[in-house]
Amino acid sequence: MDERKATVLRAVVESFIDTALPVGSRAVSDRADLDVSAATIRNDMASLEADGYLAQPHTSAGRIPTDAGYRYFVDSRRRRGGSRSRRNNSALSSTS
Repeated sequence: MDERKATVLRAVVESFIDTALPVGSRAVSDRADLDVSAATIRNDMASLEADGYLAQPHTSAGRIPTDAGYRYFVDSRRRRGGSRSRRNNSALSSTS
């Protein structure tokens, strides 16, 4: 997945976690620091939906993350913070 789509997916997941409401392109634009048009974000969201990472509950709604979308989000956070997590686990085990 390219970096922009990953950023869009991350914004959708984080917004959905915060609000429990379908997320539209405007909310993604407000949350993510992307220098692209709302139409580009909508196209990326449609692509993420076709790839199985997002779903659209009904035609006029925004998107919500699927299980695969949540999994990608969690895995990408683990990859980004992996060394920090290992250090924290090491520190915790050495204090026990």
